[in-house]
Amino acid sequence: MLGLIRRKPVEPSAKTVTVVGDSLTVLGEQPVRTALGDAGWWAALDAFPGRTTATQMDAIRAAAGRDNDATLIELGTNDALAVG
Repeated sequence: MLGLIRRKPVEPSAKTVTVVGDSLTVLGEQPVRTALGDAGWWAALDAFPGRTTATQMDAIRAAAGRDNDATLIELGTNDALAVG
C-alpha cells in the first residue's frame, strides 16, 4: 500500500503532482514515477488496492487542497465491482 510516499526532495524547478489511485497506481508506481520524473514532475502517490472513487473522495479533496501544480486521478476500475 502507498500513502503519500515521498521518495526524494522536491527540486526547485520540479512541478508537483499528487496521484490519487487504486491498485493500478500501486502496481505501476515505478513506471508512473519514472515517466513523471522524466517529464520534470515530482509525484506524491495516494493509492491503495481495492479503492473506489467513493472511498477515495477524502484523498481527492485533500489533493485538491494542496499546493500542487496538478492532481491526477486514476480511479474507476473498482467502481464496477461496487455496483454488482
